[in-house]
Amino acid sequence: MNRSNLILCQSLAVFLILLVSFPAFALSCADSDQICLRRAVEGHAVRRIAFWKPFMKGTSKDRIRRAPADLIDYLVLDNRLNGFAETPVPVDLSPGFAADLEAALEALPPVVHTLMEPKLAGIFIVRNLGGTGYMEAVLDERETPAAGFIVLDEAVLGKTANAWFTWREGTPFRSDQQFRLEGVIENPADDNRKNAIQFILLHEIGHLLSVGEWFHPFWFEGPAAAGNEGDYPFLDLSWTVSPDGKTFLSRYEHIFPCRKDIVFYGRPKLDGAALPDVYGKLAATNFVTLYGATNPYDDFAEAFATYVHTVMMKKPYEIRVLKGREVQSVFRSCWGEERCEAKQRILAGWLRRN
Repeated sequence: MNRSNLILCQSLAVFLILLVSFPAFALSCADSDQICLRRAVEGHAVRRIAFWKPFMKGTSKDRIRRAPADLIDYLVLDNRLNGFAETPVPVDLSPGFAADLEAALEALPPVVHTLMEPKLAGIFIVRNLGGTGYMEAVLDERETPAAGFIVLDEAVLGKTANAWFTWREGTPFRSDQQFRLEGVIENPADDNRKNAIQFILLHEIGHLLSVGEWFHPFWFEGPAAAGNEGDYPFLDLSWTVSPDGKTFLSRYEHIFPCRKDIVFYGRPKLDGAALPDVYGKLAATNFVTLYGATNPYDDFAEAFATYVHTVMMKKPYEIRVLKGREVQSVFRSCWGEERCEAKQRILAGWLRRN
């Protein structure tokens, strides 16, 4: 073999090693090439626990950090894969936001910290995320979900708790001249940004704590991983799998057919005039929130967040449906009600064991 061929072979070998070891950086994918983007996302270094072990030290507060370059690279790829136009960028925490985030974390019940800290790779702050919060699981050496990281967008977390919650709950509905909703998750004295951050964190922590548990199969495994009835008792309360094994179906499709049109944070599919009907039908299910009715993963995350928020921290949870200035109906937390009794039994038992 001549010198030129030897150098060519050595260069090819180095490229192949990099491709296997660092697929997200080695693959240059067109936005239209979903297969390439998916390979880059699923094989990225930040999806493996080896990358995060140096970060997983100290308390949850100690793990609040500026997003490293590798994580930004992953978030950009993930946004491209999922059709989000935003390009995330790292930011340094402003003192005020850092104080609110730390205070929001510290105020959570001790059991939440006990459950969270073994699994928390970090809480990272960015701008231009494409949403308020995000949690992704990371895999251990056996390719099993073992931990996760949380990402928050500082730029969109400027609202007070009730203003943010009202905005979130309104995103599935088109603006209407008569009908609107008001959300309440804090009393007036506590209606601030810190408590908005806290509720958002609770939802993402719910996703984090589902790692390694039996509440639902993981989202990248798909409905086919749901196995037999009884393998995931929490899942079985509200969900079943379509005959072709490709889709989760609610057990309430017959009484809540508009569920399929509920889209949060995207282009709304429901008219504002549908608000009374949607919340009336939601109250006939065992979904804790409207967001929780969208899929099994948010079903658990919302159940966890609202249980900690209302039952453990004794905070309010109300959605008021208004026509003009008149309140038509009030949707409240279902904890303590018969419709959510089975979910409460599972959650309370799990938290009690820890």
